[in-house]
Amino acid sequence: MNRPFDIRKETERSALADLLPKIDQTQFNITREEFLNALEAVSSFLKRPDWLVYQWGSFRPFNAGPAKLILSLEDVITLGIQLRRLCKFTNFDMLLGGFFNPPQFQATLFEVRVAYLFALLPAVKDLRFSPEYEIRKRLKRPEFEVKTEYGRVCVECKRPHLFVQKAIQSLHTVADHFKTAMSEHNWPADLRLEIEIKGPLSGNILELIDIIIEQSLNVGPISNPIIVSPFCSQVVQRVDSFRLPSAPWHIDTMILDKNVATGLLNPEFTALRVANYSLDSKFEKSVGIRINEALRQLPETEICMTFIGGVPHRIAEPVCRKRFGDPVYKHIRAFGIFEDTIPSLVFRQSDFALIKGLFEPIKSITMAPNHSMNSDKKSDGI
Repeated sequence: MNRPFDIRKETERSALADLLPKIDQTQFNITREEFLNALEAVSSFLKRPDWLVYQWGSFRPFNAGPAKLILSLEDVITLGIQLRRLCKFTNFDMLLGGFFNPPQFQATLFEVRVAYLFALLPAVKDLRFSPEYEIRKRLKRPEFEVKTEYGRVCVECKRPHLFVQKAIQSLHTVADHFKTAMSEHNWPADLRLEIEIKGPLSGNILELIDIIIEQSLNVGPISNPIIVSPFCSQVVQRVDSFRLPSAPWHIDTMILDKNVATGLLNPEFTALRVANYSLDSKFEKSVGIRINEALRQLPETEICMTFIGGVPHRIAEPVCRKRFGDPVYKHIRAFGIFEDTIPSLVFRQSDFALIKGLFEPIKSITMAPNHSMNSDKKSDGI
């Protein structure tokens, strides 16, 4: 959109709604009234923040703790719909409070997402934010509790910030150093450098990178890797396939030196790949810490659930499953893992009836595809 729309103003919201159903390549399958109500809800409930100005597919960047956050129009419409649904519940103002604390903004978005899911469940009769419980002689406030046909359920939401952790920041920094050094040494356009970080980063990293670049230029494409601890590097022709397999955590530098379109992970246009295959274990530890934090917020006397967001399922699932072997987690009846738009649920086989009764009525919305969580059937997943 070639002009800004200040969503804090009714006339501007109306002008943007005039462009429905398709705005900046995004198709909206809701009515004009629903669209306007969602925008007005975000503006009103969030007290008309300065960033609520839309242009070119997204809203203005704003401070959300250690990094800037940019929300799309679809994000804001979704949030507005969710807030309109949740505003009728007790202590809604306490939920909104998280939006006015920048480091808590994304965590509050996730809490809204989970609460909205529960508000849609036919088995849920009421919902209350920030209920008070005395746990080990301390006052605790879980995210929310719901009154259901199966009893009261207390829910805590955790969103580990994997992508602002030092390990990810370090990976990006190393990739930037390699990119700079390749430019300074006039790296040939027909070659690709693939780097695997195989150990702790120590010593003079810039000096080590210079050594790798110089050696790589001397030997050219070879079958044997060049090892300069903690890096293992390989030089290959850019037209060849990647030598390093695709890692869960890697940085690729692409160079589009031809007038063609390409998707991601295209080796022909990738001059540099820096990968670290050991980060999953670091992030499993981070998820475990957050789950332990959630445990301390939840009363042992109630049915409890913990929802995890912003974490790949392959990392969160084994961490959650392990907790079922610990007696202190006996009151945690399920873990919900949001990787995409719907959660997968990890739970004990003995709680199958509860989980099925709560979530199956809207399985198409809330359930991930069936999969077994482990071979001994102590816990299953939906």
